[in-house]
Amino acid sequence: MPLDDMQKNAPSEEEGLVELKTIPLAEAKSKVLEYVRKHPGRWTSDIVVDLGIDVDVVLRALEELKNERKVE
Repeated sequence: MPLDDMQKNAPSEEEGLVELKTIPLAEAKSKVLEYVRKHPGRWTSDIVVDLGIDVDVVLRALEELKNERKVE
């Protein structure tokens, strides 16, 4: 596919992009725990997108919450 066609078919900056924030771990743990309690069984990717928190921060928060036996 020519580059011009690819650019025409590419999503605009507003479509399909989620701006993820890097926040302090303690804040992330609180937000993630609240989210998981309200939405049990959701995927990690759902947490990332819905909360808009950087995936590495969410994974670390989940790991710590699991070690603290607050999530499974």
